Amino acid sequence: VGTEPSDGRQAYWDAVHSKDVVFWQIPDVILHGVTGSLAPGSTVVDLGCGSGDLVAKLAASGFNAHGIDWSHVAVRAARARHPGNVFVALDVEACELAPCDLAVISLLLPFITDRARFLRKVATAASRVLLTVPVSAEDLTESGRARGPCLSALELTALLEPFPLCVHIADATSPGGAPMVRVYLFSAALPIGEKLP
Repeated sequence: VGTEPSDGRQAYWDAVHSKDVVFWQIPDVILHGVTGSLAPGSTVVDLGCGSGDLVAKLAASGFNAHGIDWSHVAVRAARARHPGNVFVALDVEACELAPCDLAVISLLLPFITDRARFLRKVATAASRVLLTVPVSAEDLTESGRARGPCLSALELTALLEPFPLCVHIADATSPGGAPMVRVYLFSAALPIGEKLP
């Protein structure tokens, strides 16, 4: 269940996806490490799926993968590029999420209005959350928030503090070398005895 964004984000992302933009991709070694413990057929949702490449890769690996994006342009392109996969244009921040085994939030968090609420909502629906966030300690505003499409390391730490089951998996550079992309796996709760990989 979802709604159309009313604050201009759909138009913004439609404009972005109308251009030939290449986004940072989660390295296969990280992706395989995170999905390796999931059973075949597990449900994975990519929030902010863009071109749909990750959804197609996950579906080809035997997962029930779905993509959600603000942009109608991105969703149309993803459907054309990866027929047979499920892509939906919804307000990523406002839509209700059905329970899933893994939710992927890659490079999306800086564009979310209420980040703490969004992370709680996703962690409530998903057994596990794979989060990639561009982080910059430089060029902070007076409020301590990073300028541009990244978060300060301090803000990211505060956002993830409510999730005691959180693992910092890796740091990687984004296209052009900066800012750094931090990769986390977290959960609101795991079944008793199960550990994060």
